[in-house]
Amino acid sequence: MADSLSPEEFAVVELARDLIALRGETMGRISQETEIRIPNLSVWLREKPQVISAERQARILYYLGVKEGELRRDMLHLWHDQGSLEPLKRVFGTLLSAEQRKDLRIHAATIGGPTPSYILEAGEILVSLTITPGLKSALSVRDALGYGTEEVLDTPMNEVFFDNDRWMSLLRPSFPMVREKTLDLLEFALRQTGKQCTENLHLAFYPSWRPVAEALMKQFQEGMDPQALLDWLNRDRGGSVDDDFDLAF
Repeated sequence: MADSLSPEEFAVVELARDLIALRGETMGRISQETEIRIPNLSVWLREKPQVISAERQARILYYLGVKEGELRRDMLHLWHDQGSLEPLKRVFGTLLSAEQRKDLRIHAATIGGPTPSYILEAGEILVSLTITPGLKSALSVRDALGYGTEEVLDTPMNEVFFDNDRWMSLLRPSFPMVREKTLDLLEFALRQTGKQCTENLHLAFYPSWRPVAEALMKQFQEGMDPQALLDWLNRDRGGSVDDDFDLAF
C-alpha cells in the first residue's frame, strides 16, 4: 500500500474538501447521504490512500454536485465562500472548461441585507454564491477569478427565482430547488389560509399542511387543471367553491 496519494488521487480529495467547504457540509450529513462511515470519510479527507474505493469517491462527489468530472446541471449549487474565494477558484479551475470560464456570467444581486449574493452562470450550470460581508469590498468575484462578465440584477435575490421571467426560464423544472421552493410557497399559502379562515392560530402550525401541498403538486404534475380540482372539491359537497370566491391560477 502506498504511503501517500498520487497527484490524481490528491486532486479528488482536494476537490471534495473544497466542495464541502463551499456547501457548508458536515461529515454526518455526507455519511447519511452516501452510506459511507464517518471514520472512513474523515481518514480519506486527511489524504490517507486506499481508504475509500473509486466507486465510493464518485458517490461522494455526486452528492457534492459533481458527475463525471463536471458540475451537475440538474441542480442549483448553493455555495458560501466561507471567508475565502480560493476554494471557488480551485473548483472552477478543475471543473469548468476554458470556454466555460471565458463565458462565465457573474450576476450580482442588489439586496437590502449586508451579505452580497451572486448567481454564477456557466452555460447550463448555475451556482448561487453568498459572500462573507466585507470580502466583496476588497475584491470583486470577477477580479478574484480573473475571468467572467459581472452584471448587476436589480431584482432582490429572494424574488429572482419566483418573479423574474429571465431567471425562471433558467431554473428548469428538473431542478430540485424549484420543486422545494414551490412546495414551501404552497404550504405557506395553505397554512395562512387555514389560519385566517378558521381564526385558529394553532392551525398554522398543523403538521399535515406539507402532505396537502405535496398532494396538490402531484395532481398538477399529473395534469389536473384548476377546473378539475374545483370539480373534485365540489364532488362531495352541495355547493360550489367558486360560488363564494374566484380561484386564480
